[in-house]
Amino acid sequence: MLRYRNRRKLPFHDVGWFLFCLGAVMLLSKTGIVRYSREWLLPGVLCGLSLVLHTLVVSRKAPLFILIAGGFLAWTGLLGILEALSERAWRLWGWPLLPVGISIGMLEYYLAVRKRDRSALTAALVMGLLSVASLIINGLLHAGVHVIAMLFMALGALIIVINNKNR
Repeated sequence: MLRYRNRRKLPFHDVGWFLFCLGAVMLLSKTGIVRYSREWLLPGVLCGLSLVLHTLVVSRKAPLFILIAGGFLAWTGLLGILEALSERAWRLWGWPLLPVGISIGMLEYYLAVRKRDRSALTAALVMGLLSVASLIINGLLHAGVHVIAMLFMALGALIIVINNKNR
């Protein structure tokens, strides 16, 4: 068994404290002393892990590319909080926004490095734009035939008006 002089140098020491406190809150919840909701548990854990990763990078204990994972975890936690607030309605149409978390992490990485490579910025912007475009398409598909029918009607009316002006 290895012995360490300084307990703070143990790997995952902070994660251990986080898990201990989480277990204590869950145990106290069962007794009725503390009240928490399970739907907030995963987003809280994701935001907490993101905070740990960002702290490790800022304190220079982890490489800068960890910011990509930290940004993704923070964004996914935020989406989970929005899902809990909207009573699970977010899951139906908001899933295309998950890759935005990776693009946020890549943008954080781009801003943190000294030699800024434009490829990280380009990849972050392209991934973010594709994600937003897929959200719009998914929203149109989930809105049903009604929105698509109204778009066809508006396009047809526009063509009729333009054609009448040309006569």
